[in-house]
Amino acid sequence: MAFGNKSIFDSLHHSLYKGGLLVMIDPKTILRKVFFSPGMSSAQGFTLLELLVVVIITSILTSIALPSMFRHVGKAREVEAKEGLSVFGFAQQGYHFENRTFASSYTDMGVALTPKYYQFSVQSSTPTATISNAVPENLGNDPYRAYSMGVYYEPQNGVFTIILCQSPYGNVISQAPSSSGGSCSNGGVNIQ
Repeated sequence: MAFGNKSIFDSLHHSLYKGGLLVMIDPKTILRKVFFSPGMSSAQGFTLLELLVVVIITSILTSIALPSMFRHVGKAREVEAKEGLSVFGFAQQGYHFENRTFASSYTDMGVALTPKYYQFSVQSSTPTATISNAVPENLGNDPYRAYSMGVYYEPQNGVFTIILCQSPYGNVISQAPSSSGGSCSNGGVNIQ
């Protein structure tokens, strides 16, 4: 089948629909028409220089994309810490409502999580405040941050307040403040 002055797609369309009927063409014919020009024999391929250029471009794009991908993976894993601390914060509020003090451990509240990337712990607990931490399993080696949450009860007006502190990257752990009026320690950011 010669191309003549027709484009590849005109030729394929003409070959596939002759007289309104669908005509079966073997895959080799289609591949030859799509990937090879009329003057090119099917024995020719890519030169070593063309392959080298493709490999170099691919490696450059990969070196640009991988760090960004690892950062996004780290941010996705940080969701485990935020959700776990959120569960513990609501459980602490319920425990305080029933017992007039915060629980000193998660088992006291009847809450159990199976974290994959973080270790959760209650750092301190008083009748008016509790602080819980979520620390990455490999702190400093993984591309995600530690979190600390404080749950505070103000007895004069019966209101609970929650402060969530996000640590900077690296092996730094920010601590939630001991009272609702404080700020996060070690350069942590209050993300409430």
